[in-house]
Amino acid sequence: MRNFMTFTAMALGLAVGLLPGGTEPAPLEKALSLKAGEILEDLRYRVDIWLFTGAVDARVTLRRLEARRFRAEVNGRAQGILGVLSGQWQGAFSTEMLFSEGKFLPVVYREESQHRGKKNLKEYRFDYDRKVVELFKWDHGKKALTKRWQTALTEPMYDVLSFYYNQRLMGLSFDQQGQNLKFSGIPYPKPEDIILSIGPETPQGRKIMVTLNNRIFENERNQVYALLDQDGVPTEAWTQVLRFGRIISKLVPGGKRLTSDELCRRVRAPISG
Repeated sequence: MRNFMTFTAMALGLAVGLLPGGTEPAPLEKALSLKAGEILEDLRYRVDIWLFTGAVDARVTLRRLEARRFRAEVNGRAQGILGVLSGQWQGAFSTEMLFSEGKFLPVVYREESQHRGKKNLKEYRFDYDRKVVELFKWDHGKKALTKRWQTALTEPMYDVLSFYYNQRLMGLSFDQQGQNLKFSGIPYPKPEDIILSIGPETPQGRKIMVTLNNRIFENERNQVYALLDQDGVPTEAWTQVLRFGRIISKLVPGGKRLTSDELCRRVRAPISG
């Protein structure tokens, strides 16, 4: 179940990262001012797994913490029969980011989950002064985070959430059907290539495919399909996973959704008071 939610979070994040049309970044809006801690965007999804309809409720949020510091997060909770079978699983995947020179730089990326009373936590820390990325894991014996791994930060490196919001900010255009794009995620435990394939424009939106390496599902390579609306928000995503069967995620009413232009303006707006 923990692997499933990690996979779902990655799929949602990567799907949102593809915009069907290009837009220029909006200038800083001095007339628009926001409060620290305000939620800028709140997307809500219903996840169906095999025969379990509404098995997981998931949210994708973007919150402003300080003038140039933000947190993007995907969180979810297993419900109904699946909640019982999974030991009341719940989890969150979040990134704290700095907004600098028109883009988000990840500072701390976390994967956290809990089921049957057991806590699991990974924390990737990006140190731009020392040019390293470090991994800390929760040690149940010490009841503290302990360092397990590090690698050089010699070129831009993004987790899926900072990648996803950067694509929406930059308004990159991926209109060409058949185009394949590849980027590198956090190389733990080994280099991870993620391939984005652009499909046709349909009445339901732009169809794309995300191919993931086996960082999440060992010895598996999975494809996630998604339909994007005019602002690059996935309205539906689906995949077939050997251990869980067919997984379908659908955007549901409610929450707070931004267009690409609104996102650019709000990220650049000063904080009031």
